[in-house]
Amino acid sequence: MVDIKNWVVFEKQIKLPIISGNLYKQYDMQPPNMDVMDERARERFGPYFPEESFDFDYQKIRQDYIVMYLSISPKLKLPEKGLEYNFLWAALDIAAEESTGTWDPDLKTILPEEMDDDTKANMKTLQAKIIGVNLKTGMAAIGLPKQGFEYGNLPQLLSVVEGNYNGMTSAVWGVRLEDLDFPDDYVNSFLGPQIGNEGIRDLLGHKITVGTIVKPKTGLSVSDWAKTARRSFESGLDVVKDDENLTSQEYCKFDSRARKVLDDLREIKEITNRNFVYVPNITCGDIDEAIRRAKLIKSLGGNCLMIDILAGGFTLVQSIRKKFPKMILHGHRAGHGDRTLFPEIIIEGKKVELRHGISMKVLALFARISGIDQLHIGAPKGKMEASSRTVLENLEALNRPLGNLKKVRAICSGGLKATVMWDVARIMNPTGDEYNQDFIFQAGGGTHAHDLGTIGGAHSMAQARDAIADGMKPEDIMGKYFETLLAFRKWDNKRYGEWLKTLNKDSKILVEPDVRPYCLEGELEGVCPVPVDLKTAIVKWPPLKEDLKKFNPQLLAQIS
Repeated sequence: MVDIKNWVVFEKQIKLPIISGNLYKQYDMQPPNMDVMDERARERFGPYFPEESFDFDYQKIRQDYIVMYLSISPKLKLPEKGLEYNFLWAALDIAAEESTGTWDPDLKTILPEEMDDDTKANMKTLQAKIIGVNLKTGMAAIGLPKQGFEYGNLPQLLSVVEGNYNGMTSAVWGVRLEDLDFPDDYVNSFLGPQIGNEGIRDLLGHKITVGTIVKPKTGLSVSDWAKTARRSFESGLDVVKDDENLTSQEYCKFDSRARKVLDDLREIKEITNRNFVYVPNITCGDIDEAIRRAKLIKSLGGNCLMIDILAGGFTLVQSIRKKFPKMILHGHRAGHGDRTLFPEIIIEGKKVELRHGISMKVLALFARISGIDQLHIGAPKGKMEASSRTVLENLEALNRPLGNLKKVRAICSGGLKATVMWDVARIMNPTGDEYNQDFIFQAGGGTHAHDLGTIGGAHSMAQARDAIADGMKPEDIMGKYFETLLAFRKWDNKRYGEWLKTLNKDSKILVEPDVRPYCLEGELEGVCPVPVDLKTAIVKWPPLKEDLKKFNPQLLAQIS
């Protein structure tokens, strides 16, 4: 154990599971040793000790309790009592705070002799219990009786599991809600996803879903926004979405934008015979206005609604889910970082995590329960997450068995481009080497910052998606698609250079853009660009000469 003045750092770092299973075992929980607690602790927190007859069977616990898995850095109020005593004191304090206790246990609201039988029964039934501890990682499992919750009311759940305890500086320096277990009958009281991962796959196909966010996120007029969306859809993307802070500003009003995009989408569908998803952001501070916007999208033939789940709140999500059961609900997590991220510092070569707040895994569970069908969870190889493991931790929450609730389709977004799609698809499979094609791959700048603009960027995304489905590597398609070639030249120049080294004087490559609409199953209507020999390619696209000079000068000499 390392003491940093006021913060207890435990022996082992916490790892949240990436494969679903018995959480009690995965967090290596052990029944608490309450024998270390003295008479003072027993007088104050006795009701929150597990009784001697308490059944620690995992399946029984998870059907009777909502279980909070917390990381706790306790205040060492009585250092002479040792870490275990002070850790359990903090955990008991939290259990009391979130069930039947208060800061002063000498309550006289209703004296015991005055209590009716119902209150007496409630006081016993609703007491939280410390059901597990791991003193190597500093984790505690606190069971909250399910009778203390209003079924189907997510804000009420949050008021407890995200409750006062995380501000209880009297008991802890830091406390973080890492994970949750729910009884099946409790989660089944929520609507959950109505379309879910499987429904989105049925709509858009079994390949990776590719999409974009129109950029820049602010400033485009309705006309330019819709033009960008149209080019994205026509060039092979399945999904185009509003950015999280675009709602109905004066420069790009919601109604006008929605009408133009969905009018265009009907035309594009007739041309391409493909299904699409436009993701309009209905988030606003007036739930009646959000409902009006949702009704407009539905009346125009739209199939999706986006909500900034933390900015808009889960009351908005639950209300929209109830009123629009056949619409895909797209959840954006803007603002999560101020709750999910925590400082990591290095002391004498050792990484120390000052954990506090709530994990993104838990927010993903909330989103799933509330009815979100597809959710941003970060991205491997992107700009948002510190590690790929964090993304897989979030993915697990979308797929774990959770009563009768459907699974949620994961969205990888933030700093992505077509060149990393292969790596992302492989990382997104935590159990094997096969590509995971059951997620949404979104690229904003990675689409619109392509050297050929939005059309070229969208084509490069579709080309990567199709190549993965067909079992092809980037090197197999760089010579076939100019858009892919340019993407690697810009964003992965090393791999592009390695590919150039594999060419010979008889090689033929494509150096013309493909501007044809992308139709069903990858068919493109119109005149197809033709691969040419390298000598002709240099004439058509002069930058190739400089690239060969750098990476394959011997070949350049042969064809010159």
